[in-house]
Amino acid sequence: MLEPDPTVMRDKYTQEVVRLESLVEDLARERTRLKWYVVAGLVLAPFGLFWGALGAFGVASLGVVTYFVALYLNRVHHEEYEFHLERARGVLEGLDEASPPAEPSS
Repeated sequence: MLEPDPTVMRDKYTQEVVRLESLVEDLARERTRLKWYVVAGLVLAPFGLFWGALGAFGVASLGVVTYFVALYLNRVHHEEYEFHLERARGVLEGLDEASPPAEPSS
């Protein structure tokens, strides 16, 4: 079986590292927007009064619960991307160590 070309592998893993870094940045940006779930729940709670106090409480708590579920999912994806990012960087370091030194040009 043919061995993969180290330069091709290095390019692929470099692209993967860049992709994963951008995904981690996107998740960090998204995490700052999660507070709007709670704000929306509190703003819409008075409309729940049409169904009584329990309706208002339900609308407000829905915003809070949605916030925590979104935060949980955000953190899980963040940890997953960080794990894959660490592995890809490790493979890149291994490829750099395994590559032969550059020959001097004469």
